[in-house]
Amino acid sequence: MGAPHAADFLRLLALVLLGVLAMLPSPVHGQATRPAFALIQIPAPASEISIAADINNAGQVIGNFQSGSSRRAFLWSRRSGLVMLPRPGADASEWYASGINDCGEIAGFARDATGVNNYPVVWTVSGGVVTITRLAERHPELASVSSILDINDQGHLIGDLAESSTGNAHAYLWTPQDGVTDLGTLGGSYSFAYGLNGRDEVVGTSSLVGDGEWQAYLWTRATGMQRISIAGTDRSEAFGINNSTEVAGQFGALTLFNPTHAFRWTTESGMVDLRPDQPNNQLHFTSSWARGINEQGEIVGTASFAGIHHAFLWTSQNGLIDLTPGSANQFSAERINRYGDIIGSLTPASSSAGLPRVVVWEKPPISKYRDFTPPEICRTRGIVR
Repeated sequence: MGAPHAADFLRLLALVLLGVLAMLPSPVHGQATRPAFALIQIPAPASEISIAADINNAGQVIGNFQSGSSRRAFLWSRRSGLVMLPRPGADASEWYASGINDCGEIAGFARDATGVNNYPVVWTVSGGVVTITRLAERHPELASVSSILDINDQGHLIGDLAESSTGNAHAYLWTPQDGVTDLGTLGGSYSFAYGLNGRDEVVGTSSLVGDGEWQAYLWTRATGMQRISIAGTDRSEAFGINNSTEVAGQFGALTLFNPTHAFRWTTESGMVDLRPDQPNNQLHFTSSWARGINEQGEIVGTASFAGIHHAFLWTSQNGLIDLTPGSANQFSAERINRYGDIIGSLTPASSSAGLPRVVVWEKPPISKYRDFTPPEICRTRGIVR
C-alpha cells in the first residue's frame, strides 16, 4: 500500500482543522451535547463523485469514485492515506467496493468490458500488500450472484442473486462450507440483503405476496426469514445489524409525501421509532433513515430538516444528535464502528461548490487504533495484518 503524497497530507491536516472548527451549533432541540468530532474529507479527483461504503474497527474506510457511469474503488486510513484498489483484471471496465471486515478483506464487484457481466471480487489487505481474489474462479457457484453487499470476519458474504427458476432477485448468504444459500422471501417475488453480522444473521427487505409491499426482515439459520416491521407500515428496510442482533433501518407508508422514519429493532423491544418527539432528540425532522449500527448499539443515519439533509447519531442516552456543521451543505451518515468513528457523505449546497465527497467524523483520541488487534479468526484463516 502506497503512502500519501506530502500535498495530500497537508490538505488532510487542513481539512481536519476546518472540520473541528466547523462543528458549530445548528438549529436543534433538547440538551444533548454533540460529541467532539473532527470532520475529515477524503481526498478525491476534482471531476469525480465520491460515494461512501463502509468503515471497519481498524479505522479503514472504503468507498468509490464515480465518473459518469464508471466506478473505481478506494481504501483510506490515517496510516496509509488514500490507496486506489487495483483493477481486478484486464477485462474489468469498472470495479467497486461495498464492505470491509476487521481482517482487512474488502468485498465488491467488477464489471467486464462488455458492461453487462459482473463478477464478485475480494481485495485482501495483508502485511501492506493488496491481493485480489476473483471469487467465481475458486467458487463457481458464485458466478450466478448479482452483487456482494457485506462481508464478515469469517469471510462470509451477502448480496442478491438471480433465482434459478424465475430470474427474480433473491437475497443470499455464502460461506465456503455451505456455498450459496437462497434466503427466500416474505411471500413475494423479491428480496435483498443489506446487513450481515458475525453470527451469519442477515437483514434486508423483501416483497410480500403480490409484491405491493416491502418489509424489513431478519434471517437466521434457526428461524429463516422473519418480518420484523410493525403492523401498519407499507414499506420498511433494514440496513445494519450488530452481534447482539440489534437492527437499524427505516419504515414508512406507500403514499406521496409520507415521511420515512428511522427505527431500531431488538428481540426484546421489537421495532422502535426513532421519532423526533422523543425528549432528548435534537432534531425536528420530516423524514429520517438509519443505515448503520455498532456493537454499542449506536445508530447513524440521515434526517431531513428544513429541506436540508442532516447526518445524525442516535444513542440510548442522548437520542438523535445532529452531526451536521452549521452550513448549507448537506450531510449523510452511513456506517459507524465500535470506536464511534462514522463514515458518510457531504454534498455541497450548489454544484459550483464542488461534487459530493466522502467524509469521516473522527472521535478522539486519534491514537485509538494504534493497538488494534484483529480478531483471532483472521489469523486462523491465514490473514496477517
